[in-house]
Amino acid sequence: MMYGPRNDPLRRFWGKVNKTKDCWVWQGYRRPTGYGMVWWRGRMAATHRVAWEITHGDVPAELCVLHHCDNPPCVRPDHLYVGTQQENMQDMNARCRARHPAGASHWMMREGGPKLSRADAELIRAWYLADNKRGQKAHLARVFGVSPGMVSAIIAGQRWARG
Repeated sequence: MMYGPRNDPLRRFWGKVNKTKDCWVWQGYRRPTGYGMVWWRGRMAATHRVAWEITHGDVPAELCVLHHCDNPPCVRPDHLYVGTQQENMQDMNARCRARHPAGASHWMMREGGPKLSRADAELIRAWYLADNKRGQKAHLARVFGVSPGMVSAIIAGQRWARG
């Protein structure tokens, strides 16, 4: 398909990029996380993935495009690389970019320790199984200072699984 200068998708894409000395920063729409988004090939796509595809070709669906520079709106091709979702999560944790990092600032941490220990979870399970009465989850939640949903998840083995 032939495009005129005004409708050329590559020209439109790179026209929304501010090429600084370091990063090439996307100036168009950005998600609250800082990652740029653009309509590309009939769908919304992350701009760093589009920049990779323009420069290097298609990315297999099971792979992610990751940043060396740790700057979400950056679309500079030499700041990008391809990896698995597991590598993406490992990189995120290594650079302390996790939304809820482990440690004292984690939402489950209170007064220097977790709200529940494995022993607490086992006790919740044991009490529930020994005396399965209506409303007991809410009572256990109050006793242990957690939500009834957390108690349900513990009983179902979705949190603090036995091990």
